[in-house]
Amino acid sequence: MPKSKSDQLRTLADNWSPPVIAEIGEIGHPLICVASTYTFHAPFFESELLPRFLGLKFDETEGVRPFVVEREQALASTSVCVLVDADHFDPAQTTLRWDQLSVRVPGGAQHSKVVILLWERCARLIVASANITRPGYRKNREIAGIIDFYDHENSPPRKLLVDAIGFMDAAKGFVRASDAAKNRLQSALRDVGTRVRSWRRMPTDFRPLARPRVTFVGGLPDQRGRVSQSPLGRLVELWGTRRAAEVTVMTPFVAELSHSIKSVVQKLLEIPIARDAIGCLVVPGHASEIRERMVVGIPRTYLESWCSSWGSTADQVRTYVVPLCRDGEPLANRDLHAKGILLEGDGAAMLLCGSSNFSQHGMGVGVANIEANLCYLDDPDVKRDRLRLHERLPVDWEEDLCESPIWPETADQIEDERHGTDRPLPAAFLWGIYDQVTATLAVIVDPSSSFPRKWFLHWPGERQIDAAPLAQHTQFPYPPSSGRIILELPASLRGANIAGLRLEWLDDDGIVKSAVLPVYIESGEHLRPLEEFRLLSADGILECLLSGREPAELVDKLERLDVSTPQKGIMRELDSLRAVDTSSYLIYRTRRFGAALSSMGERLLRTVQTREAFGYRLRQDPIGPRMLTEALVREWKENAADAATLLFNLSEIKLVLAHVARRIGDKQLAPLLRKTVEEIDGHCAQVSAGFTPPPNLARYLESVSAESGRLLQTA
Repeated sequence: MPKSKSDQLRTLADNWSPPVIAEIGEIGHPLICVASTYTFHAPFFESELLPRFLGLKFDETEGVRPFVVEREQALASTSVCVLVDADHFDPAQTTLRWDQLSVRVPGGAQHSKVVILLWERCARLIVASANITRPGYRKNREIAGIIDFYDHENSPPRKLLVDAIGFMDAAKGFVRASDAAKNRLQSALRDVGTRVRSWRRMPTDFRPLARPRVTFVGGLPDQRGRVSQSPLGRLVELWGTRRAAEVTVMTPFVAELSHSIKSVVQKLLEIPIARDAIGCLVVPGHASEIRERMVVGIPRTYLESWCSSWGSTADQVRTYVVPLCRDGEPLANRDLHAKGILLEGDGAAMLLCGSSNFSQHGMGVGVANIEANLCYLDDPDVKRDRLRLHERLPVDWEEDLCESPIWPETADQIEDERHGTDRPLPAAFLWGIYDQVTATLAVIVDPSSSFPRKWFLHWPGERQIDAAPLAQHTQFPYPPSSGRIILELPASLRGANIAGLRLEWLDDDGIVKSAVLPVYIESGEHLRPLEEFRLLSADGILECLLSGREPAELVDKLERLDVSTPQKGIMRELDSLRAVDTSSYLIYRTRRFGAALSSMGERLLRTVQTREAFGYRLRQDPIGPRMLTEALVREWKENAADAATLLFNLSEIKLVLAHVARRIGDKQLAPLLRKTVEEIDGHCAQVSAGFTPPPNLARYLESVSAESGRLLQTA
């Protein structure tokens, strides 16, 4: 095998940022993110990956509140779903604007690491060995395939991404979450597929003899845990009848049972092997106390099974031991976490890489995890971007070759491959549904399943000895027939973000077990506005619109405002042109209101044209039309304001929405605008019930209603 020194420090997080593609120019707004992972760090995802995808201007280290406000606004117009193995669900999630979906695989794990990112004119597929954790993205030696798709002849073919979408669609069958959360995932996958299929200029598939070519290779069990798709079986099929002269397996983890390892090696050797073929192992390791010898981080049973299947001795196996740290690298231990199988022979090189460890579950031999890999086929000696296919593995083919490594009887797993400490939830407990507006949390249970003799619900970080439980078996001695345990949260927790609860119970043997119960929302309308915008006055909304700034920029400005800055009143006294306060003049207020509505209309037209984004902008945006309408009506009720002015202002909002509907001309979005106009009509009817407008105003209101109806009908 040729030698190289191609192992370089790389940061996977950078690949969540919008790509630059010369063929299409601007790629537009972020729309959808669907990802999967085994272990998961929600705070890392929220602070380092999501901001890159969303293109946020503010950084968490510079100002927490502007960052949070901008992130909430951006998440409200995008769809973000992360599939996480159930044993690694992370309740440290700080916003419920995105979904963390618990996945339970019978007899296996959700072990795939797939990321699908969609912007308006580009989609990115990432298939990696790295979990969405800080070690996975910042520390470990990983391998990843990053492929961009767009509407141009130079784009990779559509089939590769469609296969990945189909894989994620199949994996959603193992999701353990509320119907609303699963529907959001299904809608996201459907919308990605719909947009990608609308790109007509991109190729459909690779040409039959094209090189390099890439195939998506998934691993899936059926609902009973049996193998539905086998990554190793697919590799054998793709390699075909070529004779392999060299076979290299890179893995950081294998099962410790010798018979299970042997079955995987034997399945690999179903590929045609040349008589003098070489078998190579790439494994993690560290320096031993004995000089110039390395200790392998994998049990000896792996080597024995390999030798037995190949008919070779340990001395004949070419072993590359990847160290924790190399000369010239930063002083930090970097575990080998990359996985791959490299085949070379008959003028071809094939690399299968992604999430699959060289184990029964990883390779789908007899049993299966949910796994995801890419399989590359290329000429062995052709360089792409200055690298041959084998040079893309995180191996120093000169320095890492080890003559006499020490294979221990047992070995510790690295952090990102360890099983979760939690236990599967009892079948009776499904998930929670949270309404932030009413501060109500419903625990959804299955009344037909048996409940533990004793169980306790706590906040995620609490233990039974720390505080009284939120609910326990003594309060509900019989399963509720409604299938819901309703928890009324205290007023102090109104607005809190609750992504999970900790369930503790006694099993049949009297052993205390615990697991995280995931919590979801039904829709974004069950989330309260951020603290900065609760009960924002109509005048405050108008000021925000007139400023031309996004809410996050206004929050940042307020945080940076020096207390020594002169107040407006003092400035007015020193300015002869502003000595007379005209803010209460009717003509001034009318012009000001019109300018603010013009800004609102332009803001709506700039909104990315998806149902999620437009729905939020119309109904939940703190400076949107619904919030402005409710603020005007609320202040009219509280202050006995002028009904005529209120009716005029509401009719102007209606007219702006109708013009926006006509200019957009989208049949999917028009109903959202029409519904908002109907809500405003309801408020107008309420105001008019006790007030008779003067004739000129009545005629104007009638003409506005007629014009709005005509524009909406046209839209």
